[in-house]
Amino acid sequence: MPNKNNCLALLCCCLLIGCTGSRPFTETCPDELSRGWAELDLAEAVGVDGKISLAKAVGLLTAAKAMQLAEKYERCYELAKEARAAIKKSRQ
Repeated sequence: MPNKNNCLALLCCCLLIGCTGSRPFTETCPDELSRGWAELDLAEAVGVDGKISLAKAVGLLTAAKAMQLAEKYERCYELAKEARAAIKKSRQ
């Protein structure tokens, strides 16, 4: 029967393994922001009709940048992802 220390060590290993596949938000936030601004530029260049969605995307990307500067990377990522969804919606 495993003792308490062995169970704790196994649990720690499982947690560490689970975390190795994910990128921290410090990396994904700037990536998502860059994609968002690029998609926004493309949508504006093409002349998409969804002006309200694009205005919403600009606001979300601006807020995401503020979160990045405040080092709130998870919220930055979430806002940038929402912005990209708004841009996608404007294209439909």
